[in-house]
Amino acid sequence: MSRIGQSLALAGVLVFAHATPRTARPVPVRAIDRQALSAGTDDWEPSLALGAPGQVIVSATRRTDGPDSSIRTVVWTSEDGGRRFGPSAIAVDGHRMQGDARVAADRKGTVHLSWIGVEVDSTGRPDMARSGLVVATSTDRGRTFRDRLAAPLESAFDKPELAVTPDGRDLYVAVEGMPGLNLVASHDGGASWTTIRSRPATFGRVGPAPSRWRRMAPSGSRPSP
Repeated sequence: MSRIGQSLALAGVLVFAHATPRTARPVPVRAIDRQALSAGTDDWEPSLALGAPGQVIVSATRRTDGPDSSIRTVVWTSEDGGRRFGPSAIAVDGHRMQGDARVAADRKGTVHLSWIGVEVDSTGRPDMARSGLVVATSTDRGRTFRDRLAAPLESAFDKPELAVTPDGRDLYVAVEGMPGLNLVASHDGGASWTTIRSRPATFGRVGPAPSRWRRMAPSGSRPSP
């Protein structure tokens, strides 16, 4: 992380909101509401999602106090369109390192979080069997989460991007792994996951997407059999 990135991280997480009247004509921006969710806290990599009507969820990565200097994913939730947020809460107190957190929600209010979780063995090296892409789901509007290892660290080790269909049935995570960009997908609300591996990357050349990727409709529907 650059020095600029570090200074921004220490500033905490801010939320900006602008309410636009329901009109067909363009409306100039006159005021923006600003809320400091974690000013002065070591939070960074914020992500935001809209779920059920009035539901706004913000996630971030936080370095916690303690001898192990662990990193956790924290969330804030609002039920009034972002006017007020509750206090931050650690989503899942597991995995020593949780990075690159992302949040998504469906229209029913189910909240999903993804992050790269890393556990270390007795030698201080990453434990490959317990590390990788983690997806956590909350069915009580962000109060509690249950997590699942969706892909091993070899297939998913950096920059996951999470998306969910409006009905909450289909979830997709694009993530960097071996041999390149991979897609991790669930078609049962996050209960089970499949990794669709990309072709090996070729420097300086852009090729077509794998055939299984092309079969995914733009609407986010499931691949055809």
